[in-house]
Amino acid sequence: MQTLLSRFCEEFVTTIQPLLAPLDRTADLLENAPANTPARSIKTPLAKLRRDLQQLSDKVTEQQAYVLIFGPLKSGKSTMMNAIAGSYVSEVSSLPAYPCMVFVSDETKRSYRITRFNGKTEEFADVDALNKAVERAHGELAASIRECEDQGKSFDPGVHHDDAISRIDVHAPTDELSTSRAILVDTPGLYSKMKFGYDRMTRDFRNTAACAVFVVRSDNLFLEQVFSEFTELLELFSRIFLVVNIDSTKRDLGPDGELVPSLEQRDPGRVVEAFEKLAMSAPLREAADQGRLSIYPIDLLHAARDRMSTTKDKPADSQNQEGFKQFYGDLTHYLDSSEYIVAFLGDSMRMANSLLADAKELCKHEDIEHLRGRINELEQQLEVQEARRHALERLESAGWTKKLERLADKLATACGSLATDISERTSQGVTDLVKKDLDGLFTQYQEELIATVSKELSERLVKNGVGIDLSDQAAKALAIIEIDLTAISRAAHGKTDRQALVAVPPTPLRTDHFRLRRGFLDWILLRGQASVRRRLFGPAEKPDRAIQPEEKLRRLGDAGLAEMRRRMEAYKRGFFAETETRIVAGFAHGYCKVVLDELTGALRSRRADVEEQLHRINGSLADARGLLAPLEDITKQTETTASALEQLTTHYQQLDLFMLTKPVAAKPAAAEQAKEAPKPKDKDKSAEPTKAEPKPRAKDKSEEQAKAAPKPRAKDKSEEQAKAAPKE
Repeated sequence: MQTLLSRFCEEFVTTIQPLLAPLDRTADLLENAPANTPARSIKTPLAKLRRDLQQLSDKVTEQQAYVLIFGPLKSGKSTMMNAIAGSYVSEVSSLPAYPCMVFVSDETKRSYRITRFNGKTEEFADVDALNKAVERAHGELAASIRECEDQGKSFDPGVHHDDAISRIDVHAPTDELSTSRAILVDTPGLYSKMKFGYDRMTRDFRNTAACAVFVVRSDNLFLEQVFSEFTELLELFSRIFLVVNIDSTKRDLGPDGELVPSLEQRDPGRVVEAFEKLAMSAPLREAADQGRLSIYPIDLLHAARDRMSTTKDKPADSQNQEGFKQFYGDLTHYLDSSEYIVAFLGDSMRMANSLLADAKELCKHEDIEHLRGRINELEQQLEVQEARRHALERLESAGWTKKLERLADKLATACGSLATDISERTSQGVTDLVKKDLDGLFTQYQEELIATVSKELSERLVKNGVGIDLSDQAAKALAIIEIDLTAISRAAHGKTDRQALVAVPPTPLRTDHFRLRRGFLDWILLRGQASVRRRLFGPAEKPDRAIQPEEKLRRLGDAGLAEMRRRMEAYKRGFFAETETRIVAGFAHGYCKVVLDELTGALRSRRADVEEQLHRINGSLADARGLLAPLEDITKQTETTASALEQLTTHYQQLDLFMLTKPVAAKPAAAEQAKEAPKPKDKDKSAEPTKAEPKPRAKDKSEEQAKAAPKPRAKDKSEEQAKAAPKE
């Protein structure tokens, strides 16, 4: 058996739990993302949303009652916590001016945990270590606030100092809190300089807190300032307990000059009565008349002492305990009442709707749109780089060596006739020249031939830019990767080494090829053929002496001259043919090598750049998509959860919520469904709705039970409808 309340808690938690997973994933990604990552600015509000949703889930799962304690600084809030818990739990609850909340709950072992605005948590085993961390955080927070004030900014810890502590959890063994399952929440003291976000913190807890306890010293009870904030609490909480902290040791001066018990000590009720008659504002009076506000004069210091030190052998001081007993009894009765349980459901629904509204608003954050824009930008960049890579692949396999070799063949063909003309002009009178004159003529021939080939190539470059035929695909690919082949070709034309193509011509004739006629003096001096040749022509390997035609004829004779002419003609033919081939091919290949080297280097450089860009873009794109995916999951899951929550709200609004504590059958609709099954053979079909858990089907008395069937789904209603839930 279970109650409607426990069933509601199960269904409620099942409804909101799926939203936690994408929130967790997103929070982890944002925590580790670089500082310039779009949407990283939502890290703090998202962490808060995730934390609040988990707290709500825990509260409903364990049916916890949050009791918020408010009041000015040094009003006795910490003492009140010790009195309620019956144990010393306020060792860290007295944090003057620090804007965080302290949660005290029952655990078998004492421990402490702090949670920061950025969602980070830290555990402490002892209070000394915790106090040191809090003291350090207090100094850092104060410095951040001063810095913002100096810059004229309005301080927000989530923006300017998200490492500030937003919550402290104190787990301590205490029978009172264990029995009531209550969690005490100590709030920052009112009217402190660092009370930023106070309204936001209290409003966030409006939808999760059972009630509020407002503690004020009797000395401050009649100060109007004290209740300026209290009026807002009346709008936030349906039930408030106003505790007037009495100093029962206070003394007044009597007429005889002796110290006598003060009015607070003699009759603290009259202090409250005076406040109600003379100083209570209209909103407070209205709340008191409605039963939403109760006032209790209590000596908290003595009440806490008695509660903590009471044993069987040492009973509590009944006088000190009287006011506290009344307060504690009323508080306990309220937490055990159907009124509270109804409020519990309504508060849980409202808090869930509020958090879902925050989630929806967060999903519309402009930085998330920036993230989507960044993804679109990266996808466009990726498309460009992929196109560049494909262009590179086409160009790298284009066969540039063969294309350039064909250019060399075309140059050779075009320059052939020009080379013949140059050789004919150069060969005139060669047979009458010595070697040193031949060097000049042959060098001139080579230079003219080089100039002719260069001119021919230059004209080709002017015509089509690169000197070779390019397909449209190749030209497009070059444009995509931004390589100017025309510029490379023209630069290569200028870089071609022309001087290296000019070769020193070999000796056209060797003197030892000819037998000379020796003169009279040669015979007398016994000069041989070698000596005569050397004296006449010069060195055999390099004859460089001029010979008069008559002397040449006399020494060689007709036969020798004919042989010389024959050999010279053969030399000319061979030299010109070899030089033409060598220079045309050498110039073309020299040019092509420069082009190929420059083009290959440019392609290699572009390849490295493209691969680097692709690696960077793919990495950034993966990170951005990985971050956007859970954000979109949050959006989708928020809509699903809102729809289910509306259905759950509608379902329980139709019930008599004051029956929540009554036991109900585990599966209330099963019997009715079994009756409606027409035949045994149709059992499987009739069971399908039960398996799918649609809207419950039942009437009359079983209607409440049927509508409590697990896991209905829907969307959240308006604030007025949500607030109406506990009143039904």
